[in-house]
Amino acid sequence: MDPLKESTIYLQTIQKYERFHDVDGYINGTQKLLDSLGEVYLDTCFYLDFYSIEKYGKTKLGTLLFHAKQSQDKKLLSLLEPLIEKPISKLIERENITGYAFIPPSIDRKVQLLKEIEKDIALKIPRLDLKKIWRGTPIPQKSLSSIGDRVKNARDTIFVENKDFYTDTILLVDDALGSGATLNETAKKLKDAGMARKVIGLALVGSFKGFDIIREI
Repeated sequence: MDPLKESTIYLQTIQKYERFHDVDGYINGTQKLLDSLGEVYLDTCFYLDFYSIEKYGKTKLGTLLFHAKQSQDKKLLSLLEPLIEKPISKLIERENITGYAFIPPSIDRKVQLLKEIEKDIALKIPRLDLKKIWRGTPIPQKSLSSIGDRVKNARDTIFVENKDFYTDTILLVDDALGSGATLNETAKKLKDAGMARKVIGLALVGSFKGFDIIREI
């Protein structure tokens, strides 16, 4: 490759994706979620970065997330956490968020990425406990290609632990946004139960093109 030519193409590609970030660095994926699912219970849905970009593959955040989750390496987690802690805290302040919950994992791992992140950033607002309960063989969302199947899987497996919980605006945090079904169905459960007036979703990474389903993570 011609380094000068390639660097110009790379810069143009980065600039193309950067324009989707707002002034605080968040990507608003609410409209794409509406296009994907039709009926959306999240009031707003953000993610911190795209999982991958054309030609060059995974972004920095996408790469760290993928390898930290697959390897369960706490050293990689330590590199990932500074990229996540500040944006979460800033979003809580910006959107007047009064409670939060992390989406529980589908796959049993010795080191659970979101649990480790939640423990280390230690948010100072009330926490809602969510649990994933399987009636039969666990089915990870990434194994389901149909959005309908993903919606059903999320609806049938995610449950609320503390039933008396209530907060005005809750933040739901997930690692990767594919179809958006998990965040959306969780938001529906919270609103149906009267646990929150407003639900905001935040994924660490999301797909760029029409919320294509992420299969790797």
